[in-house]
Amino acid sequence: MRFLLFLIPVALCAAQIDYSVQFIGVQDRDTIKSLKSASDLVTLRDRPPASINALRYRADSDIPELIKVLHAQGYYEATVNIRIEEMDGGDTAVFILIQPGPIYTIEECSVHLHPDACPMQPDLKIDAPALAKDVLEAEQKILNQLSDCGFPLAKVENREMVADGKTKTMRILWNVATGPYCRFGPTDIRGVVATQPGFIQHKIAWKEGDPYASSLVETTQKNLLDTGLFSSVLITHDLEPNGQDELGMKVELNENKHRSINIGASYQTFFGPGLTFGWEDRNVSGLGRKLALQGDVTRKTHSGVATFWVPDFFRVDQDYVAQAQAVYESIFAYADRSYSITNRVERRIGTKYRVSLGLKLERMIVGDSASNGTFSLLEIPLYFRWSSANHLLNPTQGATLEYKLIPSGNFSQPDRYYLYQYVGYSFYWPMTKSDFFVIAQQIVMENILGSSLSAIPLPRRVLGGTEQNLRGYRYRSVSALDGHKPIGGKSGLFYTFETRFHVTKSIGLVPFFDFGNVYETTVPHARGKWFKSAGLGLRYFTFLGPLRFDIAFPLDRRKGIDPRYRVLVSIGQTF
Repeated sequence: MRFLLFLIPVALCAAQIDYSVQFIGVQDRDTIKSLKSASDLVTLRDRPPASINALRYRADSDIPELIKVLHAQGYYEATVNIRIEEMDGGDTAVFILIQPGPIYTIEECSVHLHPDACPMQPDLKIDAPALAKDVLEAEQKILNQLSDCGFPLAKVENREMVADGKTKTMRILWNVATGPYCRFGPTDIRGVVATQPGFIQHKIAWKEGDPYASSLVETTQKNLLDTGLFSSVLITHDLEPNGQDELGMKVELNENKHRSINIGASYQTFFGPGLTFGWEDRNVSGLGRKLALQGDVTRKTHSGVATFWVPDFFRVDQDYVAQAQAVYESIFAYADRSYSITNRVERRIGTKYRVSLGLKLERMIVGDSASNGTFSLLEIPLYFRWSSANHLLNPTQGATLEYKLIPSGNFSQPDRYYLYQYVGYSFYWPMTKSDFFVIAQQIVMENILGSSLSAIPLPRRVLGGTEQNLRGYRYRSVSALDGHKPIGGKSGLFYTFETRFHVTKSIGLVPFFDFGNVYETTVPHARGKWFKSAGLGLRYFTFLGPLRFDIAFPLDRRKGIDPRYRVLVSIGQTF
């Protein structure tokens, strides 16, 4: 008896029907993917039915769901039949036979508002396939548009979709109740502990009594999140307006920890092992002001910097930055000790433009170079940036233009002055819709206007061979030479070409090619030898951005100066 009870589970398992599923009649991959997601035959295959009748029941229950999916894809005359066949060898095959019929297209779409409000046209193209996804997205955009022009309580009363079997078209009509015209009411701020309410009020894009606009709510949420002080920002409004047609607003905040310590390590073939450490308070006095102390040490460089940052300096999207820095750098071209104090104002104009203007005092002591000296510099750096790139660390489309202008003078020798200019243009061409393969190019021109090369401290001269240009050559060594020592130049022209493609979702390869040169003349020219380097990069894509590992080879290697290769490691693409 015990033996028979032991065999019962085995018998039940043996009675289960293992089967395969095949869709016939549809070729579109997206449609097949949606059908598989909606099919119990597919999603429950790891739980096979106990009998062939149970399998038929599962198949019959699939048909209404599959019809819904086909309707959502615009196939309003679709039919579905399912055939089950027991194959030789005991296998069972399920064939889902689909006759999709024609795709219905949009003939007409309109919106009726009750009461009448701002007229609008649905975001649907006439003669486009009548896809349920597009219809629902258009409906949400209607409500978003109404919410942005004073009607946040609007709702769709009903949606009429009338199919014409003769013309194979669809007419769509939305009846929308707009609700009352509303204004922003009093704002209730909750969840604040260390941050001053006045700072938060300064980030709110609307004023009490203004017409309600959802875009202002989104701007406010972005402004607050961009401060880095809050882990979450939730903005809601009352369900009903008060007697003055005002909606009370509620801003619920969850504050981050405002103080942090960071420690990191790095390695590059030229700089050797590196250590970075820092401390930061992102909410000094509860006003979103930031004080940061940062130190970096490698085999070739030591630096320490203290930065004080004041957001919204006299106006929103304008910041004040004060910075004190000490740097020691000992590289092939020179050894440099410098101490500087910088004050600058940075301003963001929309999402694409950024400008800054500053004043910098610097004491620089240059040795072990082709042009030693001590310099007391006054610089007025101007910076401009325009970018339509879609990501800061991993751009796959768009372009970026950067311009720097730095008038400089030497207090020690007042007749010595120079004007440094930098122009860099980067652009990105996605070769596939999924950004699987991207071509990236950058061209950079630098030049210095000055009475003579000796008026310019060697670290301020143009030197090729950085992390972005001529990567295979010794760091900052490409220029004319005095013996084996680079003397730098007054201009430079550099070009970089990269092909960025994914091997897997998280791994990418980047073959690249650089060429360029440095000139003693103020304006670059095409005469003379061009330096060239090539290499291969490995990218590991994270939620923050790609981890970059490049190995670069100089194609015009200078014996006794350039290594056979250079390795560069960092976060983010080269440009």
